[in-house]
This record gives sequence, C-alpha cells and structure tokens, in this order.
Amino acid sequence: MKKQGNCFRQNVDQHDLVVAETSEFDLTEDRVYLVLYVNWSFLTILNDLGKEEQYADEHFRFYNGERVER
Repeated sequence: MKKQGNCFRQNVDQHDLVVAETSEFDLTEDRVYLVLYVNWSFLTILNDLGKEEQYADEHFRFYNGERVER
C-alpha cells in the first residue's frame, strides 16, 4: 500500500522520504527530507542547518513524487 498524506500516527520507516509542512524548527516548508531514524512518533531528520534533529511526525507528509519547492 502506498504511503500518503500526513505522517501523524502513520507507519513511517527509516529512509522514507517526507515533505515538511512547516518552516519552523530549521525546516523549509515543502522541502523533501530523508528520515534517518524513527523513534515512536519522532523522526530524526537532517535539518537545514545540517544537524540531525528529532521532529514530531505531525510536521511532515509522505513524499509521493509530487513536484515540491526547493
């Protein structure tokens, strides 16, 4: 089954591609990020500052090949 929609309370796996839905917390809205690790509902992402940080899954949606902003 194809993963789609917001990641909140969904089965996110390591190495999934996700799209930020916020420009807060050193993220860029509509930018694609790689999930490095998953810890319950927290995703470890390499943010815009080049730092690995944990973020709540609710701030992301699954990437499904759509065109997104850089």
